[in-house]
This record gives sequence, C-alpha cells and structure tokens, in this order.
Amino acid sequence: MYWYQVIIFFCMIASAHAHHAIDVAYDRSSLIEIHGTIISTFWRNPHVVFELETENNEIWIIESGSINSLNRAGFTNELLANGDSVSFFGAPARNGGHAMAAFTLVIDDQTVPIWPQRAIEIGINVRDLAREESNRVSSEIAKNIFKVWSRSQRLTKDIFLNPSALSSREAWDPLIDDPALNCIPPGMPSMMDNPYPIAFFEGEQFLTLRLEEWDADRIIWLQEPEAITSNIHGVSKGQWVANNLVVTTTDITYPFFDDLGTPLGPDARVIESFRPSSDYTALYYQAVIYNPEYFTEPAVFKGQWEYVETESIKPFECTLRN
Repeated sequence: MYWYQVIIFFCMIASAHAHHAIDVAYDRSSLIEIHGTIISTFWRNPHVVFELETENNEIWIIESGSINSLNRAGFTNELLANGDSVSFFGAPARNGGHAMAAFTLVIDDQTVPIWPQRAIEIGINVRDLAREESNRVSSEIAKNIFKVWSRSQRLTKDIFLNPSALSSREAWDPLIDDPALNCIPPGMPSMMDNPYPIAFFEGEQFLTLRLEEWDADRIIWLQEPEAITSNIHGVSKGQWVANNLVVTTTDITYPFFDDLGTPLGPDARVIESFRPSSDYTALYYQAVIYNPEYFTEPAVFKGQWEYVETESIKPFECTLRN
C-alpha cells in the first residue's frame, strides 16, 4: 500500500469515528506516547491528520481534533511544520496499526491539546480563547435565546434498545456504513449531540437553529409549515411556553439514531426543550426521543450551552482529503 493510500484510509477512519464513536477505532484504555518527525499535515475537518515518522522509520497516522476546536484552543497550522520533532500522546488503533487518536502534542517542551474535548477528559487544562476574551468584555446580555451558545461538555444520554436495535448495531461497519465517510451530515436527533456552538435566529414564521458542525441549519416552524417534504432534519414545530422553546420533530428521513449504527424508525418523534437560565447566560436542553420500532422506552438527552459573548459560528466545510 502506498503512503497516500494509507493516509486516505486513516482519514476515512477519522471521519467515521468522530466524537463519541472514537472507541470503535482507538483504545482509550491503553494511552501511549510516540516520538518522531512531522512529515505532513492534512489541515481539514472533521479532523486534522498528521503523518509522523518515528526514529525507527515507522510511519504513523495521527488523528486530532477539528480545525475549529484547535483554533479555539490557540493552535493554528502555522505552529507546526514538516521536519519538527514532536511527541504525541493518545489512544492507539485497536487493530494494532500505526495510527493514533492524539489528545496532546509536545513540541519545544510545550504541551498543546490537539483534541481539546479528549484532553479535558484526561485532566488537561485547555484554553478557550473566546471565553478568555469574553471575560474581558462587559456588556448587557440580551434577554432572549437569539445568540451564539457554546457547549463545554457533551450531552448525557439514557438509551433503551430492543433486540432489533442491538442486532443492527452489531451489523454496523463504520468503515462502510457511516455516511460521514462521504461528508454526508447527520440528521435528527444525532446532529444535536456535538461539541460545537449553535445559534438561534429569529423570524416571523420560523426560527433558524444554526449548528457549526456540518454547517447545518434547522428550520423550526412557529406557524403551520408551508408545503415541505420530509428530510434528515425532519419537520420541526416550535412553541413558546413562557421563556422555554418546545420543539416537536417528526418525519425524519435520517436512518440512524447515532453514529454507532443504532437505527431510527420512520415513526420516530423528538420533543426538545430549550430553557434559558434566569440571567440568560446558560441554555438548558432536554430531548426525549420516541423510537418505538427500536427502543423499549424513550431515550433522553440532557445538557446545556453557555453564553460566550465573543463566540461565533465558524465554517465547518467537511473535507475528506486534500
């Protein structure tokens, strides 16, 4: 196999195992450190990939976080060049190949988190430039949800699968079946489980919920929807209950509940609640997912976003290869 074929193969792994499915490809129970010289860098979303040559001439493919996450932690493609001597620390590939999901990089005796979400999980302090800047800025916070919201932690999930769902998961091959291999974005409800900022935009007939990940826009209808067809986001209808936005979504054509191969049936229904804190600095989220064909009882997502004044929605622009 030529070197560029190796890189493309592991780029496919990077795309297929984004976020919480990382454990399918990498062993986080056996973290290791490797040393070597940078040969090349693939600066791309959903994950930046480095090629490393070790002292005994082994070629390793190093997967890290997204461009957006790295930039927020102060890491840009100008900080690392071909020929630099570095160390990576992270989870090795389960198949024994020369591949790693790297959480940190050491260069010139400096430890840099290059997969910020994973670095936080192992106790590494990660900078967030937007939050640091926001702490230095003081202004009146708008008393509504129409702003950019940032998430520091992933959603918690309670899921109850029946035998049919478990069988589908078992048959799932992430290197063949995952739509992300072709930069096809996820639909509801999977799209809401991501670590990137979101933003609400106000409208008369509908609201727009913009998600940085996959450059996605969800339409939330406040009036009876116009003539529209079902899609991977489904048809979402929202209503205000005091200051809470309650959204019911049906007619979802996306076939998966998550990126682990859990199926989503045609009768799936999602009820979400977006509730701002009294000072509008936090947005609390709950989603109840009814998936009667595959769940023994409704699944529940819970989490929150925080208001960071200087945060913005950045382009994601998924690219599978250079």
